[in-house]
Amino acid sequence: MLAKRSSLGVAVLNGCIYAVGGSEGATDLNSAEIFDPRNGHWRQIAPMSTRRSAVGVGVVNGSLYAVGGVDRNTCEYLSSVERYNPGTDRWSAVADMSARRCGAGIGVLHNILYAVGDYDGEMVCKSAEAYNAESNEWHPVADMSLCRKKRWHGSS
Repeated sequence: MLAKRSSLGVAVLNGCIYAVGGSEGATDLNSAEIFDPRNGHWRQIAPMSTRRSAVGVGVVNGSLYAVGGVDRNTCEYLSSVERYNPGTDRWSAVADMSARRCGAGIGVLHNILYAVGDYDGEMVCKSAEAYNAESNEWHPVADMSLCRKKRWHGSS
């Protein structure tokens, strides 16, 4: 990678690996980069509007979504979401989640993006919600049976 990153979000889109946000030491990042295995190189893509560490990342309909996270520089836990269009190399804001989620588990099923659990800045969450990209709306889904924290989850 071009930047040192911890607590980043990672996803695969169009056969490339995207590394999104995270932190470099004590500084949270709004930058993102892409690894193309065809040429073996990393390159920078457009930055997000918000610094996001412990960001969740998912892919829906050919777009990359950066979901929640935390900006420790401002001590803000995030409910905001940004969508990346690889064709235009631009990020744009989409509907916010109903809850702030730092380190949420992200999964996609039938073109619906799910954000589950983690930390909202005050407590560990067991709630979950689903994002429909066509309507640009989040809807609550059934809570998990237990509160979940830590970023030891993933999807493919």
